[in-house]
Amino acid sequence: MFNTYNNIPKKPQTWLIALAGIIGFWLSATVLLDFAIMPSMYFSGMMSTPSFGSAGYMLFSMFNRIELVCAGVALSGGLWFLVSPKYSNRQKIEVGFSAVMLLTIALCYTFILTPQMGGLSVELHAIDGLGTLNAGLEDLQMHSTLSSVPAGMNQMHIVYWVLEAVKITALASMLGFAYRQLVGAEG
Repeated sequence: MFNTYNNIPKKPQTWLIALAGIIGFWLSATVLLDFAIMPSMYFSGMMSTPSFGSAGYMLFSMFNRIELVCAGVALSGGLWFLVSPKYSNRQKIEVGFSAVMLLTIALCYTFILTPQMGGLSVELHAIDGLGTLNAGLEDLQMHSTLSSVPAGMNQMHIVYWVLEAVKITALASMLGFAYRQLVGAEG
């Protein structure tokens, strides 16, 4: 009987290409949202409008759901690395840790940070709406005070940016590892 397996040219694994594609998409979408969309919304003055909180919540809520799907794929890829005998223990630990961190961050965004930030912005604009019923100078002073960002929101932004830095680092690490494996599989 012929062993035809040895005659088949080695191609990169399909799952590795899918993993690299998903991680690349997630990384590029994150960078686009953080460094293009949100700054343009901020500098265009949208943050001072009453609907900014609900628009931001809706945008991040949808993006968080996409992140959960991407984190599930990254975790699946990380688990595959853990059971594969081809990779060293160090590589398995790095990829597995990155995948678990990405899922944890996506869960924190979806179920903790985004709802709290959205709730805080809705409360502020509800109070701001009551303040606009008053007329005169007091109304103007109240509007300018309430439209400033509260300390609680600033703390949440700090947590968000720390998590974003960790997420981007983990995504870049996993993407680099997948790319090296793909290049090594073709060579």
